[in-house]
Amino acid sequence: MPSIRRSLIGYFLLLMGVTFLGVGLIVDGFVSAANAARQAADEARLQLDYKVRCRDSADKFDEELLIHAQSLARELRKSYADSANRAVRNEPARRNQLAAGTLAIALGLDRWSALVAGATTGQRSVLETVYWRTVSMMQTEEFSRRSVDDSDHPGLFQIHLPRTATGRPTPVRPSRQAFDFPLDPDRMDRDPAIPEDHHDFADVAIPNVGVFRVVVYRYQLLGRLLGNFPSRGPRDAGRAGPLPAPMNLPGIYVQYARPKADLDALLDAHHAKLDEDLVALDRETADYLRRFLGLLLLVGAVGFAALFAGSWWIVRRGLKPLATLTAAVGRVSEKDFLLPVAAADLSEDLLPIHARLTHTLDALRRAFEREKQAVGDISHELRTPLAALRTTLDVALRKPRDAEQYRGTLADCREIARQLSRLVDRILTLAALDSGQGERPHVAVDVSDIAMECVAVIRPLAESHDLTFRAEVTPGVMAETDPDRLREVMMNLLHNAVEYNRPGGKVTLCVSADAAGVRVAVADTGIGMAPAVRGQIFERFYRADASRHATGVHAGLGLAIVKEYLTRLGGTIDVSSEPDRGTTFTVTLPA
Repeated sequence: MPSIRRSLIGYFLLLMGVTFLGVGLIVDGFVSAANAARQAADEARLQLDYKVRCRDSADKFDEELLIHAQSLARELRKSYADSANRAVRNEPARRNQLAAGTLAIALGLDRWSALVAGATTGQRSVLETVYWRTVSMMQTEEFSRRSVDDSDHPGLFQIHLPRTATGRPTPVRPSRQAFDFPLDPDRMDRDPAIPEDHHDFADVAIPNVGVFRVVVYRYQLLGRLLGNFPSRGPRDAGRAGPLPAPMNLPGIYVQYARPKADLDALLDAHHAKLDEDLVALDRETADYLRRFLGLLLLVGAVGFAALFAGSWWIVRRGLKPLATLTAAVGRVSEKDFLLPVAAADLSEDLLPIHARLTHTLDALRRAFEREKQAVGDISHELRTPLAALRTTLDVALRKPRDAEQYRGTLADCREIARQLSRLVDRILTLAALDSGQGERPHVAVDVSDIAMECVAVIRPLAESHDLTFRAEVTPGVMAETDPDRLREVMMNLLHNAVEYNRPGGKVTLCVSADAAGVRVAVADTGIGMAPAVRGQIFERFYRADASRHATGVHAGLGLAIVKEYLTRLGGTIDVSSEPDRGTTFTVTLPA
């Protein structure tokens, strides 16, 4: 059997371990869910940041393209203005013609011929000189380096001037560029209403070269240059009035491009940064969960260790009343059956044990006292017949006697020996019952026959005591029992009814059967018993003071034997008695 202390500690630690495990799993579930939600929010934030960076990079890339296109436009205006001014300085008399030629270049020489009739050959010569000088300048490496190569992100450009007399637009590009960026050749004529500084972007795939991000920037050359020339001056022959104001004139288109791979490299870098951030976020989340789990395990281990250490003190304090009761029981001896501990000093759980122990010790004390009294009673009962036997023998031996006198002495000695034998037999019977010996099977018997046998034996004894004996026996009452022990029970009860009766009294035996079982009742009109006596008459060696009125050997064992027999027969016995009015014993047996 394991120790109570170790068992309690084990159960306590097991309970706390299960509790810690359950709480840990619940907390871990909540923390994992919260951490997953936080990680999802962080991933969404990183994805949004990635999209914003990609959009900003694309916008910045397009903005740089537009800035370079505008820079090229400024260079073109400056170069065209310088060429025009040099032409004016060289031929000042032909200023108005040069202004008209400027308008012609802006409109396209073929359209100018239709709008301004009668243009002179000299005008065309001057204007074409300025035009082609500007075109040649834009095709130089110096213009390319000044316009593009000085930037942080060099690219490719292409400029589309208005149509010439040939009817085709004039693409201008650096000499190192061997391909053209596509542009709708009719756009200048078809879309003259596009506002100045208009621009748009497109991705252009050049075969065998690659994909370029291209910006198309439109501006009006004429509107920027007319301010350099007077609107009034000497008129040519056949001309009258100032030059007409230009309205909705076609523009010049500047295309600037960079490889799309440059933008893709920026976007790839942003994507790589996003992947790094996501990996870092996963690592941070895993590290957080690992640290939390480690902290949770540490708290659980420390708490479990603290509970393990404190459980010894808790269990020891809880079992202290049990130790007190154990020490008190250890001080009980055969000389002192008092339990030396008060109920108030014990816990509520030990009060039933304390009450049971107190009751048991009181029963043991009374049993010891009865045993001591029984030894005295038996000694007294044995000493009396032995003293009578010795006295009878001493008297017979004092002088010679005749045969009749010796015969009488021997008869007295035999009666004394018979009484001693009955006493010893009863003691041996109780000893056999206590040891469990002599158990016999039950058989079906006629209780009425056994009762009549007892009547035949007791009736002469009752009549010798001047008593009236009456038997009320129902014939054919059957029961499964031990006939010898049932006979012994009836004989003891009838014998007591005779012994404790008064002269002239009555003894009645009733045998009947009903649904509850077989009933055997023995009633007398004798001395009766007080209520205090009725509760002790079945105890061994108990003898009430009223028993002194009886004759014969009485050691207080008859009713104890009756009680033991009925217990083994499965029956019960009840007693009702009133002092000086009589006693009735009722035996009930299973049918």
